[in-house]
Amino acid sequence: MRSGLPDDADVIRIAARLSIDEFSVCGRLLAVWAWADANTTDGFVPGGTVKRIDAKAGTEGFADAMVAVGWLTVRSDGVQFPNWEVHNSKSAKKRSQDAKRKQVERNRGKRTGQMSVSEADKCPPYDRTNVRSESGRVLSSLLSSSNTKKEEAPAEEPEGGEVAASLAAHQTVLSEFNAATGGKVHLTESRRRKLTTRLRDSWWFDNWRTAVEEIGRNPFLQGSKGWKATFEWFLKPDSVRKIVEGDYAQHSTAVPPMAPLPGAPRGSGRRDGFRGDFLRVLVGDEPIATSTTEVAS
Repeated sequence: MRSGLPDDADVIRIAARLSIDEFSVCGRLLAVWAWADANTTDGFVPGGTVKRIDAKAGTEGFADAMVAVGWLTVRSDGVQFPNWEVHNSKSAKKRSQDAKRKQVERNRGKRTGQMSVSEADKCPPYDRTNVRSESGRVLSSLLSSSNTKKEEAPAEEPEGGEVAASLAAHQTVLSEFNAATGGKVHLTESRRRKLTTRLRDSWWFDNWRTAVEEIGRNPFLQGSKGWKATFEWFLKPDSVRKIVEGDYAQHSTAVPPMAPLPGAPRGSGRRDGFRGDFLRVLVGDEPIATSTTEVAS
């Protein structure tokens, strides 16, 4: 499993589809691929089913998510993992082992002051005797493997691909924020980058919807005092945490204490004073006011 897998556009798509974080997706992929590696040499697992893959991943719908990004094909007689030969064949494993061996040789050269394999590649043939290696044959094999790896390395996916892959997650956050605030916020490039960063935070991912719901019912965050929670403010690193932890709870829709009415006992709230006045009117202890002048007096 490659080191940059959590940032892969297809992994982000699977995470958005299943409402889990990218690291959880990678762990489930590892379990599925390990099962496949034990049951196939060419990527086809006879008798494999969607239910079986979901069970291996421990998540219902995981197989469908893999199908959606092109990482799995379901057939009547089993399941097929596309491009299996490229990533999991014996030759691919050999290339991976050779790359690791080359890295070990490079690190050893840095510690001892001797040339690494890549440095030796730049030297004339007669200088290569100074390179500490297992043998000339192994060194030649490593150099050949290194050149092959450079030629076969796939180009990095352009940044635009990530926009398309994570569009579903971005649009979900955006639409729910607009629904809660009554706004018409659009997804600009700057907002997309910030939202992508926030979605990769597992805590933020688990709590953003709670924060949006609180914005929808909190007058202060809706702008009752002039300032309001904008989408740019919502995307700041600490905004969701502040909302969820109750920093703005005092501005919620709770009814404030009421002042006592005239004639109410000292220390009673307006509600209690009103209740007492109302009861006295019912039992006849006080006359019922018939005009605004009488109430004022």
